[in-house]
Amino acid sequence: FSLLLDASDSLFYATDLQGKMLLANHTLLRFLGRDRHEVLGHSRVDYMPLQDAIRQSDSDRQVLASGSMLTVEEKVYSRDDGTVDFLTRKFPLRDLQGKLYGVGSISTDITMLKRQQHQGLLSETVFMASLEAIIVTDAQCRILRVNPAFTRLSGFSSEAVIGHHPRILKSGMHPASFYQTMWQAIGKHGHWTGEICNRSTSGQEYNVLTSINAVYEADGSVLYYFAVQTDVTQLRRTQERLAHQASYDDLTDLPNRALFNDRASQLVASAQRNDQPFALLFIDLDRFKEVNDSLGHPVGDRLLCNVANRLGEHLRQVDTVARIGGDEFALLLPDTD
Repeated sequence: FSLLLDASDSLFYATDLQGKMLLANHTLLRFLGRDRHEVLGHSRVDYMPLQDAIRQSDSDRQVLASGSMLTVEEKVYSRDDGTVDFLTRKFPLRDLQGKLYGVGSISTDITMLKRQQHQGLLSETVFMASLEAIIVTDAQCRILRVNPAFTRLSGFSSEAVIGHHPRILKSGMHPASFYQTMWQAIGKHGHWTGEICNRSTSGQEYNVLTSINAVYEADGSVLYYFAVQTDVTQLRRTQERLAHQASYDDLTDLPNRALFNDRASQLVASAQRNDQPFALLFIDLDRFKEVNDSLGHPVGDRLLCNVANRLGEHLRQVDTVARIGGDEFALLLPDTD
């Protein structure tokens, strides 16, 4: 029986009614750094830090007073490992006549479990509080979890997406080859980062900078995929707006001089290569200054917009009308006789 107790990873020990040790297995002695003769027959204060001895004696008294089992979590100081967490089951010891003569205890080291619990709690807190949308799927890409940031971004509740494939977010803006390339990278490297255009429950498109990572089993098979998504919709719209402003007139939304010159250069090269003629028209408005001076600039602006619309109504898809500046417009008409 002693050999069986000594082989256990748990601490087995027993004390009498005065708190002196009756039994101590090898695991306890190793933890205390004591020989058996230094422990058996002695009180805890003889071989343990005073605070630990008092705390354990208090729990012994609770068992003796109630006559029933007690389960407690304890922190005990170890010279080798510092503070160690134990889950301890204490129970009354009775002789054959039922007379109470001591307290038996079984303590299991749960330090690693507690650390894992704390790590899990930290991870869960980060998951729930993150400003980035997070999606977790199984190896078959069925959604297992999403965080509140995902719901705020997409409009989908967790109940609406769990069990579904992330393709329910597809906006249709990416060709099939885009997703093929993405999954090829994940399969080869275990991760992929790029920008994806998704669609929310309201039908609104939104852009997310997405990082997708695979989580592997010990045998190399995929256990999970998780995606972290940052909303870059406003950034993308700002970039597009700036790019548009660089090439288009603010008032009429026609191509400006820079874009007109670029298209003209391309048309000249194409016409020379294919030996095809094209037409270039330069138009200005007579007495436009009188409109501004007599009726005001807001009226002049409306006039310019009307002219731009009228010119555009009579052009083909391949033609270009641009506002060069002021009251000056230019037209490019490819393949014109």
